Order: sequence, then structure tokens, then C-alpha cells
Amino acid sequence: MKNTGYNVNEKTIDFLRSIHAQGMDPVELAQILKKGIENEQLFVLPFTDDPEGTMKQHCDTLMNYITPEGMKRQEEMMRKRMEEMAKHADMSPYRTTDSGFGKARPDITWVKERRGF
Repeated sequence: MKNTGYNVNEKTIDFLRSIHAQGMDPVELAQILKKGIENEQLFVLPFTDDPEGTMKQHCDTLMNYITPEGMKRQEEMMRKRMEEMAKHADMSPYRTTDSGFGKARPDITWVKERRGF
């Protein structure tokens, strides 16, 4: 990442660690998959709390993407989510300009600007 213009410093690495720390333990994931295979489940979701609710939420999101009206609903939900996140951004230890990912150098053409949905 050092040659891309993106931030590579200890705060950014700590930020990445905090994201990855939210993941699932590989042994726990393997146990969930093993149980699903043994139960001959068509879909095995790595969620222990509420797999049915999680799958419904994902399906609802996918359904929003199949019509223009659904896309508008999805965009509105995303806008509200981003507004809510922005309210809490000042509480983040990664809010300074020297942390996070930054921006790619302008001469790197393979990086596309992120656009909304």
C-alpha cells in the first residue's frame, strides 16, 4: 500500500485490526459448516444468533435491487445509515486525517472513486 497514496501507519493498521477482530473464529466457523453439512442444509450461514433473521434481511436487500422503487428504498436506508454513522464518527479513535485509508494517488487509474448505491 505504500506506493498507492493510501495511509500506511500504525493507526491505520490498528483500524484494520479492529475490523478483523470482529470476525469469527475459524474453528467456530468450521463447526457451523460441519453441522450444516451433516444436517444436509442447502444454505449454511455463519451466524449463531439469528440465521433466519439475518437471511431475511439479506433477501430483503437483494429484493430492493430488482426494481427502481426498491433501489430508491435501498438508497434511502443507506443514506440514513451513513447519517447515523456520521453522528457517532466523532467518538471514533480513527477520526483523524492520519488514520483510515485516505485516498489513492491521482495517477493510479485502477482505483475507482466510491459512489453511492
